Amino acid sequence: MKQNKTIDLSIIIVLYRSEDTVKILLDSIAKSPDKLNKQIVIVDNAFPDKALSIAQAHKLSPEIIRMNINVGFSRAVNAAIKISKGKHVLLLNADTKIIGNSLERLVNF
Repeated sequence: MKQNKTIDLSIIIVLYRSEDTVKILLDSIAKSPDKLNKQIVIVDNAFPDKALSIAQAHKLSPEIIRMNINVGFSRAVNAAIKISKGKHVLLLNADTKIIGNSLERLVNF
């Protein structure tokens, strides 16, 4: 994330059985050619896999919210929205992948 600038887009990702997919998603966000200032918020919904450690180690340095128990998808999303700082909020499942300049196109729509 670029420092001292308004955040254009907060991207919220809820982890649950996401060990095999979260790195692919985060890598695709990192490779996006847009010029957006992004906040990445990851919610760990208390599933015992390696998804959280994979996300924590990623170069995007996402903000992490840890749930002690599985609170369900909606509550996890609401927790992330509460700390989001972007002008826009995008909710992504961990098994998605950003292609091309789709984030900037979405924000400019």
